[in-house]
Amino acid sequence: MPPAWRRRRWRGCLAPGLTLAAALRRGADGAVAVDRLAVAVPAARLDVSGRVAGAVDLRAAVELPDVAALEPVLGTRVTGTLRLEAHAHGALARPTVSADVTGSALAGTPGTVARLTAHADIAPAPDAPDAWHVVTRGRAEDVRAPGAPNLPAVAWTADLQADPALIRIAAAELDAGLATVRLDGDYRPAEQAVAARLSVAAADLRALPTGIAGLRGAARSISTWPVCCPMASMPMPPWRSTGWPPASPSPMR
Repeated sequence: MPPAWRRRRWRGCLAPGLTLAAALRRGADGAVAVDRLAVAVPAARLDVSGRVAGAVDLRAAVELPDVAALEPVLGTRVTGTLRLEAHAHGALARPTVSADVTGSALAGTPGTVARLTAHADIAPAPDAPDAWHVVTRGRAEDVRAPGAPNLPAVAWTADLQADPALIRIAAAELDAGLATVRLDGDYRPAEQAVAARLSVAAADLRALPTGIAGLRGAARSISTWPVCCPMASMPMPPWRSTGWPPASPSPMR
């Protein structure tokens, strides 16, 4: 270890059920190397390692052996396990972050998921100082919910850019096997206004749960294209049968 580095170590029980183990080094230039930082409580564990200086390069992992610990936050009963792994690197003020989430035997009021995997890449938008570019994908397996057909798998992808004034979805897709939903458009939080194109493609409408917009029968797909309007006054979309892709979708406004 260079003589300019100073080492600090801590280990012990800070409170009943709360333990901390840390090994840190600080250089003469102010850089901090986190050789190990582990915080554990009965319901969760956090592990961090890396380096912080003018730039950051940190890895973190959060493990929840039982997500019931989140019930006060979620406001509903949940069970299962979750693990989050993240890597942040780049400028300290605006780092690039990649994250992976895995879960198993998840259950709650909406239904159950046997296995969950998700990945997200979050990076500063190169052409906007306050915006972030987010690309995410994920998959849920053996999805079950009361009153709905069991789904062997549900997969999703999304590519969007977000800042305090505007969330712009370049492309988003949800594939549930029975149907595929595609979305692109803008959402302005201050006005709670949306301008988006939405399409739903289904191989057989009879496979969808009954009662969805009053649909019956079979068709290649159904689609609708809502135009800009406040979310509070958004009308129910005028569903129509069509082929995929639509020949001439309504333009964005």
